[in-house]
Amino acid sequence: MELMKAIKERRSIRSYDASKPITDDDLKTVLTAAMYAPSAMNKQPWDFVVIRDEQVLEQIREIHPYAGFITDAGTAVAVCGNTHESYATYAPIDVALATQNMMLAAHELGYGTCYCGTYVDEPWAGQIKKWLNVPEHVEMYGLIVIGTPLKTKDVPERFEENKIHYNIW
Repeated sequence: MELMKAIKERRSIRSYDASKPITDDDLKTVLTAAMYAPSAMNKQPWDFVVIRDEQVLEQIREIHPYAGFITDAGTAVAVCGNTHESYATYAPIDVALATQNMMLAAHELGYGTCYCGTYVDEPWAGQIKKWLNVPEHVEMYGLIVIGTPLKTKDVPERFEENKIHYNIW
């Protein structure tokens, strides 16, 4: 798939075909893409918790206010940043770059994804982090839901010339 086509066509998917979860090989490809993202001083502070257990997915669905579709997808990945392995100020950006690589790779393979944030200091985010046994020195920045989409979405025009400033504002 051509890169610009993938960037433009990738959408947040919230309805999945539960009978067609991501394969193990494709999941490894998606995680590999994440690990090839750039990071400050090449610290690679990311860690990923792959969630496929139906009970854990159901627990997350019940508490996360924006992840009601997680059980249909069948797979989610908690994207985390190890603040001991990176400068704490750069870990969120490094993990965001890895997350984008993941989502584009999944799209190329025919899967849909949706970023469900957990970075904010909501009580439910801490509860999910605890269920997943994420260590204290690791921040959980979000959940990436991955599965086979039930339908595709239109590609809107998003380029806006007025958002670009040259040399000075």
